[in-house]
Amino acid sequence: FGCRPPGMRMLCMQQCSVRSALPACPAPPPPTPMRSSASEQAMPQTWLDDHKSMSLSTLEGHVNTVFCVAMLHGGRCASGSWDTRIRVWSLDTGECTQVLEGHRNWVSALVAGQQSHELVSGDWDGTLGVWDLEEGTCVRSFEACSGALRALVTLKPGQVVSAGDSKSIKVWDINEGNCIATMKGHTKPVCALVALGPQELASASFDTTIRIWAQSKDGTWRTVRILSGLTDEARH
Repeated sequence: FGCRPPGMRMLCMQQCSVRSALPACPAPPPPTPMRSSASEQAMPQTWLDDHKSMSLSTLEGHVNTVFCVAMLHGGRCASGSWDTRIRVWSLDTGECTQVLEGHRNWVSALVAGQQSHELVSGDWDGTLGVWDLEEGTCVRSFEACSGALRALVTLKPGQVVSAGDSKSIKVWDINEGNCIATMKGHTKPVCALVALGPQELASASFDTTIRIWAQSKDGTWRTVRILSGLTDEARH
């Protein structure tokens, strides 16, 4: 998985397909053979926000479990799957407009960049990819985690935070591909991140704690609060 490899391409599909299921952490079962029959495809659904919670549409295309979804600019969303592909969908039409290929392992995390054409993805071997949706290509990729990358969040323009099995949390300059800060404190894999502001972050871990982090004036990050008392792993 690298920038613009020969095997990475954008496929535009008129009708694509997906059946959704978000597996529980810490880890999914071993990969199963990809299936292509319509009856066995993974399909996320769009729901109407009312008391009846009616499904508005079913997005079909992935051929294995759908692991993550991210909202994009312009009435679109992206989905990542164990089939190693990322699909971009129009929420107005329900059609798949792009298929992004390049990950060699399960796509486990997605987040939209600050720019309307940016998408950042992470996979089960710890690779982070930065995508240009206008071109449909990966413009940058690098190893962000030793082990599965489980969570991504946008912090501020050009900065994305990643976390996973390495137990540490890292802030990345996605334009340069450099790690600009590392936060340590969790004793087990980190499975969820929430940006509370451009200089404040919350993380959840299998160590049953939630940590609140704040950036100091010198640019370093420190834990300002630990929320504990959970009797099971904190999960997203």
